[in-house]
Amino acid sequence: MPRPTFDDFVSGKEQICVLGLGYVGLPLAAAFAKKFRVVGFDINTQRVAELESGHDRTRELTAEQLAAVKAPSSKLPAPSSSLRAQSSKLLAPSSQLVAQKV
Repeated sequence: MPRPTFDDFVSGKEQICVLGLGYVGLPLAAAFAKKFRVVGFDINTQRVAELESGHDRTRELTAEQLAAVKAPSSKLPAPSSSLRAQSSKLLAPSSQLVAQKV
């Protein structure tokens, strides 16, 4: 499968996948979602549930910003079953992982 080009993302043929929707990943996904199709994943089920309910405990996004990110062109958060289908992924690791140098 050929690598996607920038034009593929601009046209909506490809979407950006953000792994980790914490205080780094969620704003990153929100910024990309202003111009591109975005899908976001997080392994923390509590975090996923709160985002689905429209609440961001990190306070990086307001309820209105979070609602805008959940527009039809984006999927935040997305079911992990669709992760394999994503050709491009951005990893936004939690600060605990960075601190532990994993």
